[in-house]
Amino acid sequence: MLPGMWQIIFSLGIFSSCRFLPRPMIVAGAWYLLTGLSCLAMGGNRALLPWTMGISYGAGQLLVAGILLSSASEAEDEA
Repeated sequence: MLPGMWQIIFSLGIFSSCRFLPRPMIVAGAWYLLTGLSCLAMGGNRALLPWTMGISYGAGQLLVAGILLSSASEAEDEA
């Protein structure tokens, strides 16, 4: 249960700070919530596989980096 709970709590942190982050960051919060719930739904030994945590965290961080990069370039274009 630990990887799934971690991802759900991480998504709640993203949702709670969305007011101060770029608007598309909601997608990253939804990603972590979806992967956390699917990890809990798998249950058993499959939920504790290293790939379960690695792929969801790695893809989520790439998503966050892409969102921040695109919003930084948009802000630079406006200035």
